[in-house]
Amino acid sequence: MKKKVLLVTNMFPSTQKPYSGIFVKNQYERLNEILPYSWEIDIFYQKRQITNLYGTIAKYLNQIIRFVPVLFKKYDVIHLHFLYPLIFLVAVYKLFHPRVKLIVTYHGSDIHNLKKGRLSRIIKFIVVNYVNYNISVSESFANDIQNKLDVTPDIILPAGVDELIFKPKNIPKKYHLAFVGSLYHIKGIDLFCEAINLLKLENKISIIIVGTGEYLNKLELINSENINIKIIEGANHQFLSNVFNETNFLVAPSRKESFGLVVSEAMSCGTPCICSDINAFTEKVVDKENGYLFSAGKAIELSKSIQIALNISRVEYNNLSNNCRLSDSYTLTYVCKKLIEIYNLK
Repeated sequence: MKKKVLLVTNMFPSTQKPYSGIFVKNQYERLNEILPYSWEIDIFYQKRQITNLYGTIAKYLNQIIRFVPVLFKKYDVIHLHFLYPLIFLVAVYKLFHPRVKLIVTYHGSDIHNLKKGRLSRIIKFIVVNYVNYNISVSESFANDIQNKLDVTPDIILPAGVDELIFKPKNIPKKYHLAFVGSLYHIKGIDLFCEAINLLKLENKISIIIVGTGEYLNKLELINSENINIKIIEGANHQFLSNVFNETNFLVAPSRKESFGLVVSEAMSCGTPCICSDINAFTEKVVDKENGYLFSAGKAIELSKSIQIALNISRVEYNNLSNNCRLSDSYTLTYVCKKLIEIYNLK
């Protein structure tokens, strides 16, 4: 009889948010390809949607109803991506099937948004008493998990960069700078706009911005006759791979990240990054070796870093690009092989 694993997540790509939770979809598809014949894999997901309070309530009520049939199915492993709120559903499953192995991968907002109080105490109790294996996506984020839940992650396992897609391509550069991600305050898009306005440009530069969010209508704040900006609201992986390969530098001014997938994807394409000096980025980016770091939240420092990057020689740029290669431990295939090892653990 085949063993069965169920992936559970409330972060899955949608038409509205095509890049949200894409790493969960990637893992599911790659696991489907490489799982041994003795295993089967299913997925239970909620597509990422932006709604009002009533829409959110309706969304999660629908999830509960859809999860009821799952309670009557036999799984050997349940792998939950994002702790809250679906931890309650998988905990109920474990009550009915106590022998199931429950694994949780923590991604960031599921931990950072937990406030001290009764709810967090209940979640902490469930994690300590029901979860068999805890996964953090980065070394620095593991400390947050420990502080919030009093559990030490069993392994550090990144989200996984699809090495079949994100790789260097021999195509010409079209853009000087790129910003890829949600256009929200936490991602630092406001800092990017301010830094661009602070630049003292002698030559025209081109910028591509890929993403959606509350700052989309504020990008006109970037005001300079020497800047050409292209905005793309949605993109698939192949398109993003081309964007990274066509861009000299990815700018990542986030105020908080647990892993920073787009930085890893850009570096896998040989594209140096200009990043805030938060832990998730400093685990990958070394200042002036494979990119540039600036103090998080400081638009003027970001502006200076961009100015330096735009004026380096071709030899200096090639050195940065060649140093961008990440180890195999960041690849999607490596991550999925490690997951299979975890699924097989007794």
